[in-house]
Amino acid sequence: MSHFNFFLNFLSGIFLLSLFVAIPCCADSDHTIEEWQEILAIGDEIDKTLGGELTLEITPPLYYLEKGTELSLFGTIRGLFGPLKNSRILISQWNSNGSIKEDEVITDDEGSFIINYLLMEEGIYRFRANYSYIYGIQEKILPSNMLEITCLPGMSSENLIPSVNSGFTQPDPEKPVVSDNSSISVFLSNQYYRYTPGLVSHLSGYIVDENDKPVPYSRVLLRYGDVNYSQSNERVVEGFTNIKGIVEFNLSLSGPYPVFFLLEYPGKGTKPSVFSEKVVLIPDSFGINPPVKIIGDSESIMLYTDDLTVSSRNNITFYGFYNQKGGTYPSYQVLDLVWYNFGGQYWDTYQNSSTIATNSDGKFECTVPAPETSGMYLMSIRRPGNTTQSAVYSNVHPITVVPVDMNDANVAPDLIPVLRISANKSGVRVSESLDLSLQIFSPGYYEPVDIPVTMLYSKNGFDWMPLISETIFFNQDGQATITVRPDGTGYHYYRAIAGNDSLHVVSSDTLVIPVFSDL
Repeated sequence: MSHFNFFLNFLSGIFLLSLFVAIPCCADSDHTIEEWQEILAIGDEIDKTLGGELTLEITPPLYYLEKGTELSLFGTIRGLFGPLKNSRILISQWNSNGSIKEDEVITDDEGSFIINYLLMEEGIYRFRANYSYIYGIQEKILPSNMLEITCLPGMSSENLIPSVNSGFTQPDPEKPVVSDNSSISVFLSNQYYRYTPGLVSHLSGYIVDENDKPVPYSRVLLRYGDVNYSQSNERVVEGFTNIKGIVEFNLSLSGPYPVFFLLEYPGKGTKPSVFSEKVVLIPDSFGINPPVKIIGDSESIMLYTDDLTVSSRNNITFYGFYNQKGGTYPSYQVLDLVWYNFGGQYWDTYQNSSTIATNSDGKFECTVPAPETSGMYLMSIRRPGNTTQSAVYSNVHPITVVPVDMNDANVAPDLIPVLRISANKSGVRVSESLDLSLQIFSPGYYEPVDIPVTMLYSKNGFDWMPLISETIFFNQDGQATITVRPDGTGYHYYRAIAGNDSLHVVSSDTLVIPVFSDL
């Protein structure tokens, strides 16, 4: 390291500590960089991007855009001293046909910039902003995130169905493909040859020998890919035939593209693999159009949901992107929807979910029923691990499940009392106070104050015990509150039962509260 560079780095280190103390809010200050230089007696040799960030956003903020759409790229560049005005920003654009384009923009007094593009070619586009500057005798670059979108011929799934002349045909399920020198026949079928993005699609295959007898307990491979990609870019899902030679696959497909499937019976020894005919499933809708994708260097999963609060057993949809390491494409992958088991402290495959298959863009979409029991749940998407690589998890979304909504007019029919339970917190730490609130909606001829309540508690949802020994009574408004302090980590289950000689016993829903370690 040269003496000059050492001096610059030493000087930066001294100022960095003093600046965080002296100007904690300078990024939002009305002072310019030049004014801060004068106030703090800083020379021109200081790095103006110190603690800085270059942002880049796209509008419309959607991943799939129609050909002919005008999009705007905009962002800001700010350092520890505030915005960098009159700075040259280089916008780089790549698309999937190999072309590269670069444009230069100048920031305004707020460090902001904007540039417009017209999408004239179909395919994948990636954008990144770079700020290049000289610090000392070195050229440095401050980059933004890399963003990705896809330009489509239209925003309807019909626009993405191949033409009849492209060889797009459905197989005859009674006509297997038999490889030369093989005595094995492979079949694959789907009942409808269509799929709904996010919902489970079912494919069934079977293997028979030369005597039409089933081939049981055999390993098979289901190969899939978007119709607009070649077969060499497909993804593989492993399966095994049962005693009847049948294999079943349940997949959540994301749209918006038609998807092809091939069932392979791997060859043994010198015998070649045997394949079924190609089955193509067409989406009956476009599916969710997710936000613009952020491309990183490492393998990652970005998870979104619009349903942070959902009623018990109502559908909830998770969607997002899988990114391969290095941001390469196509990004086919099979994923799992998982939820956190607080009792065992591990991530478990979510109930009633199926394997999630991404499309070539890495997009996934999965619609499942919410848990039946109210409470808070932690949800994530996992790329399963194996003997050579660890599993990869997405960001985590806390989902709050509430009892099925009933408006006041229907809560308490003339002869049916309803008991509700709720909490003031969706999760607590060990020994932290938690208020449980009860509300009874009873027929008009019952006095709530005369109805006793018993609170029950469980650590597994099956074995119940009284929470307290005292009987609880409602006030004149049919309400009651009890404060508890959970004594251990995991899921804690609460429910209430109320009743006396004049009122049949009524039970609340079960409330589930996750309890975290106090560390």
